[in-house]
Amino acid sequence: MRTWLSLLATLLPASMGGCAAGQDSAMDGLDADQDGFVAPEDCDDSDPGAYPGAPEIPYDGLDQDCDGLDITDADGDGFDATEAGGGDCDDQDETVYPEATEYCDGKDNDCDGRPDEPDAADASPWYADSDSDGLGDASQVAWACDAPSGFVADSGDCDDMDSSVLDICMVLVQAGSFLMGSPESEVGRNASEIQHQVTLTHDFYIGPFEVTQAQFVRYMDYDPSFFAGCPDCAVDYSSWNESVSLANAVSAAAGLEPCYECSGSGPYLSCSPSASFATPYDCPGYRLPTEAEWEYAARAGSTSAYPNGGSLLPGDAAQCGGDLLLDNGTRLDDISWYCGNDSLSSEEVGQLEPNAWGLFDVSGNLREWCHDQFGNYHGDETDPFGEPEGTMLVVRGGSWNDMPTGVRLAVRESFVAAAAYYNLGFRLARTAP
Repeated sequence: MRTWLSLLATLLPASMGGCAAGQDSAMDGLDADQDGFVAPEDCDDSDPGAYPGAPEIPYDGLDQDCDGLDITDADGDGFDATEAGGGDCDDQDETVYPEATEYCDGKDNDCDGRPDEPDAADASPWYADSDSDGLGDASQVAWACDAPSGFVADSGDCDDMDSSVLDICMVLVQAGSFLMGSPESEVGRNASEIQHQVTLTHDFYIGPFEVTQAQFVRYMDYDPSFFAGCPDCAVDYSSWNESVSLANAVSAAAGLEPCYECSGSGPYLSCSPSASFATPYDCPGYRLPTEAEWEYAARAGSTSAYPNGGSLLPGDAAQCGGDLLLDNGTRLDDISWYCGNDSLSSEEVGQLEPNAWGLFDVSGNLREWCHDQFGNYHGDETDPFGEPEGTMLVVRGGSWNDMPTGVRLAVRESFVAAAAYYNLGFRLARTAP
C-alpha cells in the first residue's frame, strides 16, 4: 500500500516534483540566464554576460567578471590601466597603483611618473659634504633613495668648511686658573685630592662627549668594547695605549703631527708621549687631556663636588637607590650615570645634562684616561702634566658602576697603560693653535 506522499508524486507534473537529469536543484539555484553559472557564483543570474571570468566592460555600472569591481584589474590591486580608472601604470604588479606607497625599488609605485621619489618610505638621509672629506653636515640633510651629488651618508663632520676637522667634535676652552682637588669638608674626599691653585696658559679644545664605539671603529677598524654593538655608546675596554693610538689616527686624518709614539697593533700596542715635544701642550695634534685640563673643563667654574654646583649630603656617600638629591636641591641622576640609575653598562653619550661649558658625562658613565703619569700634587702649578716617570696613568670621572662618591669631579684613580676594563674610556683634547 503506497503512502499518500508517493501517491501525490504520481499526480504532479515532473516539472513541479523531482529534478530531471541535468537540472539544478532548488538548493543550488537555477541558471536563469543560461550562462553556465548559478548563484552565488554568478553575481547576476539575470544577465548572461555576467559570470566569473567574463570580459569586463569598464565603467558601465556592471560587474561582468564578478570580481566586485566595474573595471578590468589584472593584478587585483583595485585599479585598472585606463585613465578613467585612476591610471594603474602597471596592471601586472599589485604594488603599483595610484596613491600607493612609494619605495626605493626602481618602480613608480604611486603612478605619478616619478620612480624612487625623495618621499619614499625607505628613503635615506644624506648630508652635505662641502669640504669633500667624506663626512657630512648634520644640519644640511636631503632625503633620497640614492646619494645626491655632494652628499654623503655619514653626518659626523663638525666643520664642513674645513677638511681638517673631522667627526671628533671639540669644545674650545679658554685658558685660566682654578682650584684643583677638593676641600677637606667634601663628602667622600680622598687624601690625594689636596686642593691647590692651577693655571693653564693655553686655550685648548676638548671633546664634549666621550669617544664612541662608532668613532673608534672608524679610525681603528675594530671595537674593543666589552659592551659592543652600540655605536653611540662610549667605547669601553680601551687601554691607554689604544686610546692614544686613536688620537694619533685622528691627527693623521687631519694632517697634524701625532702626539704619541706607538709600536705594535690593536690591544698589543705600546705607546708613550712623543719625544718631539717638551710638553703635551706643545703638540699640535689630538691627544688625551692632561689631568689639569680634564678637571678644569669638567668643573666649568664649579667649586663643588659635581658640575651642577651640588655636593653630597652627609650619609649619602654609598646611596645607590637612585633619585639622589644633592645639597643645592639638584639631582645627581640628571647629570651622572652611576650605581643609582645605570643599566649596568656604558650608555649612549650626551643623554644627561651637560656642564656649563657643554661637556657631557664628566661625572660617571665611563672613567676617562688622561695624558699624565699619576703622582702627588705639588702645590700651586702652571701647566702641569704629571710625573716625568712612572708606570701608572691618571684616570678621572668615575663610571656607571661607581657609588656617588666615585663620580665626584676631584676623584683620582690610576691604571697601567695596558689596562682595559668595561668601565673605562676616554675623550680627546687638542691645544688650540
